[in-house]
Amino acid sequence: MSTGNLPPTGQKPTAGSRVADKLAKPKVALGIIITALAIWFIAINNATVRIHFWVAWVSAKLWIVLLLVFVLGALASYLLSWRRSRRARRQM
Repeated sequence: MSTGNLPPTGQKPTAGSRVADKLAKPKVALGIIITALAIWFIAINNATVRIHFWVAWVSAKLWIVLLLVFVLGALASYLLSWRRSRRARRQM
């Protein structure tokens, strides 16, 4: 009978096994793939573009704009998931 990645009874899992367990989850693997694709997409788009901010126009490199949007999207996703997990813990 195999116990897989479980530590022997009475011992706590090591930090390395916890990281490996987290990386093995489909959600994390998908996040890594999406991030790699986003970095590739950002790297190949290096033209200068004009962006309209309600009142003013700004010229910037497209890769900077894409990187900023990606980082803001990742931050928003993190904050929403953090809020959701806090709310779930409070209800328990």
